[in-house]
Amino acid sequence: MVPEVCKAINSVLKDQIKLPQTPEEWLHIEEGFRHKFPRCVGAIDGKHIVINRPAHSGSKFYNFKGTHSIVLMALVDIQYRFTFADIGGQGFISDGGIFRNSLLWQKIDTNTINLLPDAPLPGRQTDVPYVFLGDGAFALHKHIMKPFPGGWLLETNTNQPRDFSY
Repeated sequence: MVPEVCKAINSVLKDQIKLPQTPEEWLHIEEGFRHKFPRCVGAIDGKHIVINRPAHSGSKFYNFKGTHSIVLMALVDIQYRFTFADIGGQGFISDGGIFRNSLLWQKIDTNTINLLPDAPLPGRQTDVPYVFLGDGAFALHKHIMKPFPGGWLLETNTNQPRDFSY
């Protein structure tokens, strides 16, 4: 049943979910994020969808949460509209692993995604790339930003943010 549902979702949504094709389309998405995170062109994450274990699948769909699942990997804009989806990854594969096997990653890694060229932020001179935001499951890359692990922004005894001004 899982493959049939994934096929149905893909066929219904393939015309609704479109990865931007031009720098101008990416810029339109970035404009939505600009007030919160300049140069961001999307947020990416995976969601485990709990399923009954498919017959004869062994542990292929068994995930770290102790259930069986398929993974929905999605890229969204500032209004949570899907701009890319990869549906049906086996639950035992991490979000990062699903991403590394996706068409989206192939386009990012081969620089065929048609992002705008690096440019300085307003009031600055150093060029910065356009990026996708992900959580700790994703590996850093020129175009992939993720949170720094470990709460390093707070001083040990003061609970005051550090000053990172240049």
